[in-house]
Amino acid sequence: MSFVAKYCSISLSNLLNAYCRSTKLTKSVLIYSKNGFNNANPFNRSPIDNFEAEENSENQLKRKKTLKKPKVYLKNDDGQSLGLMTLENARKIATKLKKNLIETEISTKIPTMQLIDSKKNLNDLIDNEELSSDAKSERSKISKKIITFSSKLTTNDLQTKIKQIKRLLLKDQEVSVRISIANPTDSEKLETIFMNLKSIFNEKNGIKLNQKIQNEKYLKFNLKSENFNLTKANFSNLNAGTDSNRIEN
Repeated sequence: MSFVAKYCSISLSNLLNAYCRSTKLTKSVLIYSKNGFNNANPFNRSPIDNFEAEENSENQLKRKKTLKKPKVYLKNDDGQSLGLMTLENARKIATKLKKNLIETEISTKIPTMQLIDSKKNLNDLIDNEELSSDAKSERSKISKKIITFSSKLTTNDLQTKIKQIKRLLLKDQEVSVRISIANPTDSEKLETIFMNLKSIFNEKNGIKLNQKIQNEKYLKFNLKSENFNLTKANFSNLNAGTDSNRIEN
């Protein structure tokens, strides 16, 4: 091949490569270019091959960018915000600190998660104001607080127990009350205690008393708020000494 023919072939091939880069021709045109012009000079195939490789690499990069990693707001075990991060990083932090990772708010667009101690039970967080109302309500459905005392309980001690029960009911918590019978002769006193409790924890205060069980060893029943707004309105002032809160001897 003459020098002029070689020069024209190389120049035409280079011109086509530049044109392909600027216009991004379809794959069929590239194949035609490789089979047509480049057969005259096999040393010039690499630029077109490189162009196809670069185009594929760009498409893969675009696909990777479109895959967004899920993000969460993370809080420590004291309820303090640690900021916005990916779920993957939140899990790494939990693993590094040997903590459990729980979801506390799921209603928002970006969920909130919290680190808690591995030995801490989920119910221990019921008093944490950082937890959502939905999370608190969910815990109250699956847990029950137990209050136990003896029929020998003094009037003042019983008033303390009543306040304790009220506080739990104000958290929308179901309460199981168990009164042990210290002596068989205390049955009359036991009934007096029960009637006084029933006069406080009743439907007028939004409370439902159910599952009453009594035998020679104990009296047991459950208390649960059926109307939380009414319970909250009537029990909010725990120090109020109304007649209904007084225990008869």
